[in-house]
Amino acid sequence: MDADDANEIQDPNNRNINEQERLGELRKLVGAQQARIQTLQSTAFQLANYYFVFQGVIVTAISNSSSLVCSYTWFVFLLSLLAAILNIFALASVGKEYVQVLNMRDCTWTEYNALGVRLHNRDNILHQQLENWTDKYKQGIRRWVLRLCIATFLGFTGVMLTGTWLICKHGMDSRRHQQDSGCFKLCNGS
Repeated sequence: MDADDANEIQDPNNRNINEQERLGELRKLVGAQQARIQTLQSTAFQLANYYFVFQGVIVTAISNSSSLVCSYTWFVFLLSLLAAILNIFALASVGKEYVQVLNMRDCTWTEYNALGVRLHNRDNILHQQLENWTDKYKQGIRRWVLRLCIATFLGFTGVMLTGTWLICKHGMDSRRHQQDSGCFKLCNGS
């Protein structure tokens, strides 16, 4: 046993001061993790919004184009597909990091609470058992929510790719029949 250990055993106030310092460090760490979570949320929303705007520009361009020919249909479709693939991977990466930071924040928060309880001399055995179960449950829910978000984004991507393809194909056929009107109808009215 060295001198520091002997001092901590002999002086419980010193241990209390060290634990209070650790409590302050954990509080700062939770704040930093919360800031990172908010940054990741903003990044994910920005990526999704950029993708939606990009797809809107593509759909607007192809629906208003009078010079779209069959050979360009593949280019527009592939451009839309490339944007979708890049966004899916970027969103999955941000989402995975988001879930990891949430889980780390929960672990830090659990340690913070346990230390706070210990400093105030309360019995925390039941609390720790409940937290461990809740953490596993939360982690599972978060993974499923992330998968649901990615699946929803994939569904939207599928709709956009199908729409892009159909607008290109239908637009070319309609333009052949409506050369003099200069308009392209996206849907037929009843």
